[in-house]
Amino acid sequence: MKIPNKIKLGVDEWKVEFDRLEGSENRRASTVPEQRIIKIDPNTNPQQQRAAFIHELLHVAAMYTGGRNRPDDKFNEEEWIERLAPVLTLILEENKHIFNS
Repeated sequence: MKIPNKIKLGVDEWKVEFDRLEGSENRRASTVPEQRIIKIDPNTNPQQQRAAFIHELLHVAAMYTGGRNRPDDKFNEEEWIERLAPVLTLILEENKHIFNS
């Protein structure tokens, strides 16, 4: 999977940038909702970059579904994404024929 430089979701367009993440040694990517930007650390290997991209796409999806961390329920966005992202990444990598038609 090649990481695009932008993605479209409805009427919105999100930029994807490769940029060193400031202030965090553990993170491989981050989402900046106010600017509609997904940032990916270029110092990670391609497999980590793809996994981080999928992870951040799920954060974007959570924003559009109203599934952000809400104090009134037990939904934890980061926990949900940590579980779902590896499975979705595997599905996308092992089924490229579905998306290339």
